[in-house]
Amino acid sequence: MRKWIAAAAVLLFGTLGTGQAWAGTWQYQAAEQPGPGTKEIGWQYQEDDGTFAPEGWITDQGRWYYIGADGFMKTGWIELQGIWYYLEDSGAMVCGTTRVIDGKEYTFDDNGAMVEGPGVTPAAGSWNGMTFTSPRLGYQVTVPEGFVPLESYMDLYVDDTMTLDLSVAAPDMTVSMVVVTYDQMDEEFKGMNAGQLAAVMGQGLGGYDEYMQIGAVEMVTLGGREYAKLPVIYTGLLNQDLYFRWSGESIMMIEIVYDPYRKDMADGIIGSIR
Repeated sequence: MRKWIAAAAVLLFGTLGTGQAWAGTWQYQAAEQPGPGTKEIGWQYQEDDGTFAPEGWITDQGRWYYIGADGFMKTGWIELQGIWYYLEDSGAMVCGTTRVIDGKEYTFDDNGAMVEGPGVTPAAGSWNGMTFTSPRLGYQVTVPEGFVPLESYMDLYVDDTMTLDLSVAAPDMTVSMVVVTYDQMDEEFKGMNAGQLAAVMGQGLGGYDEYMQIGAVEMVTLGGREYAKLPVIYTGLLNQDLYFRWSGESIMMIEIVYDPYRKDMADGIIGSIR
């Protein structure tokens, strides 16, 4: 199976359940460290059942915090999927403002992404409220209030043959959207149109899981451009719609994953594409 086909299958299982809205309390903990040296001390977020929040974003009283792989709340600069965020000493993410940090001025958009960062290239796209504009791919999409950057397994699967353009999700992770381009297509695919590519994707995904139902490819118009739509249903769990079109020498894929009861919200996001 080609990498660009496998990547979409991975996203189906990787884009949900990677960020959480939690109900619990902050606990100041010391992680025991055997042998000489200091103990790692910090804040962890404990659920009512006694478990601690895993790695990823959590929201508490309207503010966003990031839990690291060690289980502790992070502060200061963090880089996720090539985007820089700044977390205050309290752990709360800075967003929608300009802040002087270590004597230098930095601007953060409404989702906390740094507009200009310490030695990194700004993201290709930009946010204005809840509307994202991608000059690179020439599209614009508006997501509902409260959507946040999606921290999924994308960093494990996006390599130098692919470019991640957008990755966002609802706070409860019932709807998520990812936009990527596959930039090094195999020769056998270069002569195919978007509909043919979507059909190949469907054939590849069809063998991934017996509970996965692949729908028929249909051509749809989004924002004045034609896309090939491939619907995927994972029985009893979630739905996934994939949209493909060529963008220069790359194939652009929009993926939206949603719980069936959130179909209206997912359709509204796709319908906002310009």
